[in-house]
Amino acid sequence: MVYSMCFFLVWMVFFLISFNEYITIVAAITWYFSDKTIADDDGIPGDSEVTLGFKWGLQYQLGSIAAGSLILAIVWIIHTILNYIAKKMEAASGENCCVKCIICCCMCIVDCFDRFIRYITQNAFIYMALSN
Repeated sequence: MVYSMCFFLVWMVFFLISFNEYITIVAAITWYFSDKTIADDDGIPGDSEVTLGFKWGLQYQLGSIAAGSLILAIVWIIHTILNYIAKKMEAASGENCCVKCIICCCMCIVDCFDRFIRYITQNAFIYMALSN
């Protein structure tokens, strides 16, 4: 029960981060596609609508953002567990260079996978914002 609550907490944190990224992406996209030839009331050409990103996120993309944040949370949990196991193995093996090399290779692969998933998720959010 405690593990599921901790996972839900991690998932909610990643959901808030992902929702924030989606709102920022929508604001950048609305500014990019706005009419910049006419100066507004503030004297700066171009409009960026943050509230539109919040509206689109709640109205159209809530499930997609939740799914993306779930994937990010699962990958983060796996990365954290493997990091804990690697530290315990390194402490148990002492100064064994072979174990250190294997641990470094495994952590590099996990870190590359984590970065790949974050890249794919961010590009999915960009595509979702462009398709609205």
